[in-house]
Formats: sequence, structure tokens, C-alpha cells
Amino acid sequence: MHDNCDCSWEGDIGDKILCLSISPTGQLFSVGTAAVRRAAPLHLYDLQTRTRLATLPREWKKGAGTLDLTWMNDNILLAGSYDTSIRMWDVR
Repeated sequence: MHDNCDCSWEGDIGDKILCLSISPTGQLFSVGTAAVRRAAPLHLYDLQTRTRLATLPREWKKGAGTLDLTWMNDNILLAGSYDTSIRMWDVR
């Protein structure tokens, strides 16, 4: 955990959260959902301002949720999904 970071957050994503991952510097965090309700399977937030930066992808199939998230560095996020894919996202 990052010593200088208040890592609490409250919000309604609109679906079950299946995974969460904080970027190496603690600036960003990503949330993976089941994608069975109204929420997209992947959300990107700024941890300091607690604002949503992006919803990925813009189009998705119901139930195509994100099972796991791993940051390669502060710009590259890997997401594993129910559809057996691993997607690499450049979040810059």
C-alpha cells in the first residue's frame, strides 16, 4: 500500500465489482465489473480526485465481465475477461 495515499473511495458503479487494481504510483485505480447490469466491464479512476476518467470499452456484451486486472506500469493495464481474452489498454 502507498504510505501517502488515502485509498478509500465510495461510489456506485451499478454492478458487482469483481476486481480492483491500483497503479504502481497510486495515481490511478481500475475497477472490473461483472457487466450484467448497466455498468461497463472496466472503469478507470483518478485516486486523488476520485473522479472517473474512462469507461472501457465503449461497447460490450452483457455478462462479458472483467475477472482480473494488472498494471504493467502507470500507462499499461492488462484486463482478463470472461470471454477468455486478455486486453492491453494504454490509458494515457
